Amino acid sequence: MKKLVEKLGKKYKTFNPFTIAEEMGIPIEWANVELPLGKRVTFPGSDLVVIVLSDKLLYSNYRYFVLAHELGHVIRHEDLDGAYQMYKGNMEQQANRFADLLCLEFFREQENRDPVSIGELSEYGVPIAEFDYFESMVIGEKIRKKSSAM
Repeated sequence: MKKLVEKLGKKYKTFNPFTIAEEMGIPIEWANVELPLGKRVTFPGSDLVVIVLSDKLLYSNYRYFVLAHELGHVIRHEDLDGAYQMYKGNMEQQANRFADLLCLEFFREQENRDPVSIGELSEYGVPIAEFDYFESMVIGEKIRKKSSAM
């Protein structure tokens, strides 16, 4: 999945999920809804995909993670609408991992460095529940880089 995120960043010259959605031609609609905070909407017989975000996210950093999560569904699960319920748990995990990676790369792009603490990633909308995954991912990546440099 990391290669997919890197490929997107290279293609669109950014890891900003809003810019990526715009460049992909995916409209983002803000709606006055409580839950879900984000949803991918498809239209039968059409290639049109719209991502609907709760207007509760409009001024929240969490909007980056939620949009990245929905982009993960658009990119990775475009042909699985019919099988959604059967694979829902796995699809949600995959979309979260995609969002984790996209937000991490967006942080690196904006700050021009790795995060010093996991808490810094919350500025890019990464929920606290994802921090354990991030910690292992970032620390593991640094260890791999050091090992390959030796």
